This record gives sequence, structure tokens and C-alpha cells, in this order.
Amino acid sequence: MRDLLISRLSPFKHGNFTRFYFVQTLSSIGKWSHDLARAWIVVEMFGKAGALGTLLLATAIPSMIFILYGGVLVDRVEVKRVFIFTSFFMAMASLTLAGITEFSDIEFWHLLIFGVIEGLIMAFQSPAFHTLTVRLVPREDFQQALALNSINFHLARTLGPLLAGLIMAWKGPAAVFLFDGLTYFVLLRILISLKLQPSTRSE
Repeated sequence: MRDLLISRLSPFKHGNFTRFYFVQTLSSIGKWSHDLARAWIVVEMFGKAGALGTLLLATAIPSMIFILYGGVLVDRVEVKRVFIFTSFFMAMASLTLAGITEFSDIEFWHLLIFGVIEGLIMAFQSPAFHTLTVRLVPREDFQQALALNSINFHLARTLGPLLAGLIMAWKGPAAVFLFDGLTYFVLLRILISLKLQPSTRSE
């Protein structure tokens, strides 16, 4: 059992993966909390449950259309650079939405625009994330690194809405968007210092 556990956690032997894993978990928690706060605004403030489906569609369509281009870009450009730029733009979008929510009268069309922006960014960030993960560990640890990312996803999906509820009860949805934006800057700080394994892609 001990040997099995050690093998499953083998990616944590690599400092770059460990640092990225935990800050990415934090960022994912921020993203899930962001999604719940946005849904709360649509349903609670606008009273339109059907509008939530429209918002989700506005986010999904750009991502589905451009994700193939994202894969091509990641294949041709340094993956860390792609992830840094997309994370920065996600941070700016969240902080801008926080400002609009706190200091202005937010409208549904605001959320639609930010949904489209998020979908576009995710089309490039998602392929970059998966490529970056396996560039942080040697080839023999690829499988375990991907499995740990699955745990990361489900943990964030559980903790994000919980944290969003607590923050909204304390300060409202703008504080959730602010939290999400700040988690990206923590992620960026770690990203800049990461050292990647050589690419194993055939030329």
C-alpha cells in the first residue's frame, strides 16, 4: 500500500509540478466561485432562470469554435507563454467585472460580454494547461500527473461554490470576482519561475 501511494504521488517529487499544482488548485477554486457568483447575479438579481442558459451558451460557443486554434497555437508557441498571457487576461476580466459589479449597475449584457471573453480565453488556456502539466514532470510521471489534475478539478468544483457562498454572504458577488482575479496573480507569480521539461513531441 505504501509503495502504491508513493507511485501515485510521484509527480510531487518535482518542485515545479508541486508549486504549480497547488496554485492551480487555488486558481480553479477561484474560477468555480466566480461561476457561482455570476449565476447568482443572473437568477437572483435579474430573476431570469432561463437567462443563465443563454449566458452559459455565450461562454461555451467561442470555446468550442476556437479550441482547435488553441491547440495549434500551443503546438507552435512556447506553452508557458500562452498560459501566462491567458491567465493575465482572465485576471483582468475578473477584476473588471468586480469593479462593474461593485461600483456600477451591472446588466445582463455585461455578463454576456464577459462570458464570450472567458470562452475565447479558455479556448487557448485549456490546451495550454494540459500541455504545461506534462512538461513539468518526466515522461514516466505523465499518467500520475494527469490523474492528480483530475483530483484538482473535483476538489475545486466542491470548494469553489462553498467559498463563493461564504464570500457573498460577507461582502457580495463583487468580492468573489475580486478573489478570482487575485488568485490568477498568485498563479502568474509561480508560472514565471517554472522550469519545463524538454518537449517530447516529434519534429
